[in-house]
Amino acid sequence: MSKNPCSAGLWLVALWLAMPEPVFAYLDPGTGSMFLQGLIAVIAATLAAASVYWRALRGFVRRLMGKTSPSDPDQPGRA
Repeated sequence: MSKNPCSAGLWLVALWLAMPEPVFAYLDPGTGSMFLQGLIAVIAATLAAASVYWRALRGFVRRLMGKTSPSDPDQPGRA
């Protein structure tokens, strides 16, 4: 059997790249604050989008739950 020497070299390179090396990283207290600020921003953006589309969202949920009445004022085109 003849082995390809190139494939053995590729395996050695892959193993060398997979070896963990020590990393000297520092996360200061500002990093946690920045993460918390981003989380609050995502929550605020979600609430703002929900408030903009509240009528459509409420109608969608009502249709899913089967609670739409013919005289619902939130449904356009119905009397």
